[in-house]
Amino acid sequence: MQLGLAVRALPDRASLRLFSTASDDLAPISGAEIKASLERDRAAMPMASGEPDSATETNADAEPLFWSPLLLGDSLTLELTLPEGLERRDVLGAPGGGLRCGPGSRT
Repeated sequence: MQLGLAVRALPDRASLRLFSTASDDLAPISGAEIKASLERDRAAMPMASGEPDSATETNADAEPLFWSPLLLGDSLTLELTLPEGLERRDVLGAPGGGLRCGPGSRT
């Protein structure tokens, strides 16, 4: 499984850990690492030209998702640690609205 996160804002000091039933828990991923990954993805997206690029069918206004490493198992636990004073809804949006889960690959 992979978990895709739509991230609104994430402080560098935030920490994300993932656990699954069949994989060892992963080392924490910092907010800084997640933001760097999203910036690389944004830089690779097609530029807005008034119309969506029909060749790639990519919406230039879409924000990239942060995709977790591949985890084995049939359930996944996400642990998000935020600096004091910041709420989960400030980072991931509405409950369930910022999460995407896939069976190991993204298309």
